[in-house]
Amino acid sequence: MNIYLGGSEGKDCFYPKIKKELFKNNNQVFDLSEADVVFFANPTKEWMEVTKAKGKIKAKFILNVLDIPANIYRINDIKEFGCQLKSADRLTCISKFTQSQLKYYYGLYAEIVGYPIMDIKYNNTRTFDGTFKYLHVGRRVDPNKHYSLIPLVFKELKEPKENLLNIGREPTNFGKYVSYVEESDLNIIYNSCDFCFCLGKVEGLSLTIIESMAAGCIPIIHNELTTRQEILPSIHFPEYDHCYKHPEHLAFFIQKLKSDRDRLFDFRLRLIDYYNKYLKEKFSAGKVCENILKNLIF
Repeated sequence: MNIYLGGSEGKDCFYPKIKKELFKNNNQVFDLSEADVVFFANPTKEWMEVTKAKGKIKAKFILNVLDIPANIYRINDIKEFGCQLKSADRLTCISKFTQSQLKYYYGLYAEIVGYPIMDIKYNNTRTFDGTFKYLHVGRRVDPNKHYSLIPLVFKELKEPKENLLNIGREPTNFGKYVSYVEESDLNIIYNSCDFCFCLGKVEGLSLTIIESMAAGCIPIIHNELTTRQEILPSIHFPEYDHCYKHPEHLAFFIQKLKSDRDRLFDFRLRLIDYYNKYLKEKFSAGKVCENILKNLIF
């Protein structure tokens, strides 16, 4: 099959994670006229330009949707985004939540294919020197991520900000900061930290939660997270049910684990076990590509 692949190409994006698997037995083409299928890993400006060729070439057009961002809920933006969606012959998406949003706002069906995570593994090398280590990976400026809660949580815990490591393109003066790390280094970091702040509310998935679970780094979330039941269901992790989006509640959740090492170790092992049983294969590049290829065949 000849596939024209489009979408964001950053190292941490959907596109490069699936590219190797997708083209093991298929051909990547760069000329639309040669394509059997045009697959975009996410909506971009290029998508609207490329779809102008519909009807002029043989290819079918498939668009993958990561999420419906909170900032497009203004009526004009909803209509504009809808035009992008309806220009596709078929839609795929990364989660049940995104699928439900597409149905609710646009009356459109999308097949869930998932999203490949980084190659994070639990290495059982975490040591404790009396200091708890915290991590934040991703965006900080976006108000939907609620990064502003973290300094307040640290104040409640009476923790020094130096115990927090921030990774991502958006700088911060709170704690230590690095803009980018290699995947191998990220694996080491996840395995050396005790807690990872994942405080977004409207999320298409929240990969950081899944990656931190893989390494036994306890995700700090609140119970308003839109995809919580998909990745941290109450039946397995009832502790999060009463973890509200408030610094006192988040700090209380952390302090209970900090003050009881047996409770902390048990919780960590449950996270790792759940990831290995239910999420590892589901969010592997191979499985996501398998799901995508099923949707490329009309």
